[in-house]
Amino acid sequence: AVVSTQSRSRENLNTRSRQYDLGSRIEHTNPPDRGSSETNSAAEAKVSYRRHTVLLIHDESFDEFDPRRFNSQFNVHCFKADSYSDMLKKSKKLNNTIKRLRPECIYIHTGSNDFLKKKSSLVSNVKELYEHLLNTTKAQICFSALIPSSNNSSINERIQVVNEETRNHVSWLHKHRPDVKDRIFTFSNDKIGDHNSYSFNTG
Repeated sequence: AVVSTQSRSRENLNTRSRQYDLGSRIEHTNPPDRGSSETNSAAEAKVSYRRHTVLLIHDESFDEFDPRRFNSQFNVHCFKADSYSDMLKKSKKLNNTIKRLRPECIYIHTGSNDFLKKKSSLVSNVKELYEHLLNTTKAQICFSALIPSSNNSSINERIQVVNEETRNHVSWLHKHRPDVKDRIFTFSNDKIGDHNSYSFNTG
């Protein structure tokens, strides 16, 4: 039930490049002098528009996600982790992937299976992961909230509580740890496809 909106979640991810810059700033060069050659102009144009590396850590919700159909400004690489527990088992592989790719943004969309199994807060999992990523990367980190069920209002009430706990924790970090304010975010999936659901601080 939690992942019954898989296709909408994949469609929504394809729109997020227009909402969220994924922590990157495109480097614009000064206009070339009139005497510059066409070769130099082409080189400068290449520098002014570059692709940004994104690592998507995902569960089965994004199994059919095709990075080639994503915004061409972003070079998206996928890493499958069905749960936070699964991620811990694959920690060595994940570390090697991060070291190889050196992503500018790490987007995490997992946790549904942890939620269904534990039926409790995911804050401890989120905290363990972001502390590790803060210490081992320079990337921005975005946690995607659990996707509500399309047909189970009871489970949605619990999902809402869990998502709110995660958002509150990230908001607390922004207030008490200024050094990470520009590096950790959340993205809300309560209104998939609704651009008004996004905000810079909490998603």
